[in-house]
Amino acid sequence: MRRIAFILAFCTIPATATTVYQCADARGNKVFSQHPCGVDSKKVDVSPTAPSGISSDEELYMYKASLRTVSRGMTARHAKLAWGEPTKINRSNYTGTVKEQWIYRRGSVSTQYLYFENGILTGWSDN
Repeated sequence: MRRIAFILAFCTIPATATTVYQCADARGNKVFSQHPCGVDSKKVDVSPTAPSGISSDEELYMYKASLRTVSRGMTARHAKLAWGEPTKINRSNYTGTVKEQWIYRRGSVSTQYLYFENGILTGWSDN
């Protein structure tokens, strides 16, 4: 339980509190998303704080990646360290803005998505 609370504390980096949703995956494991993730979704308010000793965004993102956690503002490199290589990447380029959707297929029923704009993680979702 302490580990879940610890991970929740680092789900996002903005200075204000945010809401994430907790639900269970097909195996009954707890998963978190920035969007409601099913009928059993529970809202969880998160106030981000950094552990002592972390003084830069790079250190914070590396720390989160070591926990296999993603957060807004991460680079593609940090996301790959956290979640590994995606199953597929969809890429578009509109007037100089490169948008990417990284798809992670987790077994036969679960898919997770990361969304990037110009190489910076802007959001994620679970299905």
